[in-house]
Formats: sequence, structure tokens, C-alpha cells
Amino acid sequence: MSTQTVLIFCLILAFECINASCPDGWTRFGGSCYYFGHNDVSFLDAQKYCEGFHGYLVNINDEDENKFVTSYLEDLKDDRHWIGLTDELIEDVWKHYPSETTATFFNWAPGDPNQLKGANCVAIFRTSGYRWIDEPCTNRFRPLCELSIEAQLG
Repeated sequence: MSTQTVLIFCLILAFECINASCPDGWTRFGGSCYYFGHNDVSFLDAQKYCEGFHGYLVNINDEDENKFVTSYLEDLKDDRHWIGLTDELIEDVWKHYPSETTATFFNWAPGDPNQLKGANCVAIFRTSGYRWIDEPCTNRFRPLCELSIEAQLG
């Protein structure tokens, strides 16, 4: 294979990676695809639902990602969605789920997290202006799934 052929192949591969698309029904933002579920399920069932697509409950890492999610939910006029955030292992130590990395960005509703017993999982509520509320993990809300484009290509 000539050097020119290898170079062309590498450019095509790079172009494909940059222009990778999301599965049908998913929306791309940054380096991830997002799916806004339609059925109410518990927190753990929401994670299992996302895993069925090789994804996970969304881990909102910064203001830009939060604005994207909030804007999309406002357009859908959806009421409540689980996100991948919990303090189930250690009270008031909020970790992304399922990665268990410590969260550094938050968008809590006023008065939250309120530390109520059993309120260890986080959902986004329309009635709170799409801010975050800690809720019992057994409550039933819609899953909000994330799929890394990198993982999709791999």
C-alpha cells in the first residue's frame, strides 16, 4: 500500500469519526447521543433500560450539557426524568451512576437536596424549572439516556 493510499484511508476514517451519527430516535450533543424515554420506571430500571441501548443514565457534567438537556425537555414539555446521579452509597456524596465518579456540577432546585430519608436518586422536574430534585429511587420517572459516540464507534 502506498503512503498516499494510507493517508487517504486515515482521512476517511477521521471524517467518519467526526461525522458519526446517533442511532434513530437519539439526539446528538457534543460527544454523546441522548435519548429521552417515554415510560415511567424506577431509577434502577431506568439504568437497565439505557443499558439495553449500550448507554447509561445521563451524567450531566457541565452547564453546557445541562442547558442542552433542559432546553430539549422544555421543547418536549416532559415532566420528570431520571439522571445518573445518586448518593445511595454515602449520604450527601453525589456520584454519577453507574460510573461512581464524584459529581462536580449541580443544578439543584431550591431546597434540594433535602436529605429526606430514602431520597438518594436524582430527577429533573418540569415543576422546578427543570432543576434537580433528590427522590426515592423507587419512584417512577422517565429515563434520560446517554450514549458516548466514542463507545458507539468502538
